Amino acid sequence: MSWSKAKTVANWEPEKQREFLDSLSPEQVGELQLRPWYWIGRPEQQLPEGDWDVWLLLTGRGFGKTRTALENFLLLMVDLPEWEGTPTQWGIIGETFSDCRNILIEGPAGLIGILDRLKIPYTYNKSLWQITLGTGQVIHLLGADNPDVGRGFNFAGLVMDEFAKWRNGKRIWQEGLHFTLRVGPHPRAIVATTPKMGNSQLKEWLVSPKVVVTKGSLDDNADNLPASFIEGITEQYAGTRLERQERYGELIEEVEGALWNYDDILIWRRHVPEIIRTVVAIDPAISNTENSDETGIVVASRCRDGELLVRADLTIKAPPTQWAQRAIDAYHEYEADRIVYEDNQGGDAWAEIIHSIDPYIAVKPVHAMVGKRLRAEPIAALYEQHKVWHMAHFDKLEGQMTTWEPYDPKSKSPDRVDALVHALTELNPTGTKSRFISELMDFCTNPTCGQANPKGQVICQHCLRPMAG
Repeated sequence: MSWSKAKTVANWEPEKQREFLDSLSPEQVGELQLRPWYWIGRPEQQLPEGDWDVWLLLTGRGFGKTRTALENFLLLMVDLPEWEGTPTQWGIIGETFSDCRNILIEGPAGLIGILDRLKIPYTYNKSLWQITLGTGQVIHLLGADNPDVGRGFNFAGLVMDEFAKWRNGKRIWQEGLHFTLRVGPHPRAIVATTPKMGNSQLKEWLVSPKVVVTKGSLDDNADNLPASFIEGITEQYAGTRLERQERYGELIEEVEGALWNYDDILIWRRHVPEIIRTVVAIDPAISNTENSDETGIVVASRCRDGELLVRADLTIKAPPTQWAQRAIDAYHEYEADRIVYEDNQGGDAWAEIIHSIDPYIAVKPVHAMVGKRLRAEPIAALYEQHKVWHMAHFDKLEGQMTTWEPYDPKSKSPDRVDALVHALTELNPTGTKSRFISELMDFCTNPTCGQANPKGQVICQHCLRPMAG
């Protein structure tokens, strides 16, 4: 772990500290009191030297990448106050406009705090969403939730935060933002992001001679983070691909054979949709020991226009009464129509546990008659058709989706994915009638059932009524 110059001096003996301070002029002491970035930032957080167009901060969470990007962004601005007699224009872009405002500008590591600390005069215009420095330079505040972000601007430099999470990020960069960098002798972009599996633009930057890459992890900034935060991250992610990605900033290649890829996992950024049906789906763990699986709990809805919306991943490792309570709480919070649960192992016991807590909950058992792959394939196809949206980034769920290898017999059973598949199958009236399953099964036509049965069955094994309804 490297230290900043300030921390290095703070760890010296008092006599050596006094000698250092006595060697400084009053002006230098005054400058250090403002805590300039060269003084308080770690060596790897300083602006790179050399001929580069993009500085890619590809790091784990907690590294300090956003603060690093903004501090150095200001240094670039100070070096180029004007071009051809006109104050220069700059851009800061977040994943969404709200993120730009709440995190990059007004947040704890945001630009406003940096400007105030350095006593740089500025005006913050919230009507135009611009910051104008005393030099006349203008910083435009933008969000990548606008697919045309940046068009029409002429920038001397950019900050692009959490780029890997941007929807259509590659197109936004290559067709939009890249072309805005046309002011000054060397326009530059600083990109700060935790990697996401399969991001093709990150792969291109990693091999480009015009890109400087700084890698780092949460542990590089451990001295500035609560021990409880680091312990929690370790407990949740230790030994997983998500730990490599989220903690250590490693760009993981997509798993060959996985049913999902990140490009097909879309994040809902529009108006609140009109919901017509909601379910809470459970994939119960069959035991409750230290080595037990989690109980997958996923909330999903069907919208009026037919789109499917994944609203929450509430998966938990807990005994049945606790996960049942969590599912019941979600049932009421999201105004669900029913709880769907897999009864292959546990049978009616799961419904009895739920009803022992709340006897008025509508429940429906699902008896899986085919393997996990056959059940998941039609749901993965819905993602490919862009018929499913996630209300937010569900890192653990999406990690399972993109790393589960259904053709590998050693691949761990995906509890979150199972719950997701049960939820979307229940909501999508044609989802289970895909060719993958219909070749093997008949489906009960009773409107309250619809479950799969072996070919030729006359009485449904689930609702015990004639298959013809």
